[in-house]
Amino acid sequence: MLTPTKCCSNPNCTAVNPQSAFEFSLNNCALDGLQSRCRTCEKLHYEAHREERRQYGKLHYEAHKEEKRQKNKLHYEAHREENLQRQKLYNEAHKEEKRKKYFDKRDTQDFINIMVAINIVNEKLANKRSEAC
Repeated sequence: MLTPTKCCSNPNCTAVNPQSAFEFSLNNCALDGLQSRCRTCEKLHYEAHREERRQYGKLHYEAHKEEKRQKNKLHYEAHREENLQRQKLYNEAHKEEKRKKYFDKRDTQDFINIMVAINIVNEKLANKRSEAC
């Protein structure tokens, strides 16, 4: 029995690979159900055009920013209760982890300095209020 083979459509790739899901990614739209380029060539193409995709994504985002914001807002409003419930369950399940993270953050010197500065400002405000009365 002969193993079916498939050639990569990249002209620089001379390999004839056995037709398998390992060498070619799946593509339901293709007649044979596989991509036209082998996985190695797909990866090289992806890396070679990375910056182009980034630029296109940025331009597309800028062109459709308001539409996207409006769509996200409508989705948020439509699923608000579900999201709140999911957040509540997550917070309950990770309570100790979040508490540890909070207290680890509080132990840093930066946090202590900020809290001292806030207390000084609050004391000054309290003094001004008492003097005004």
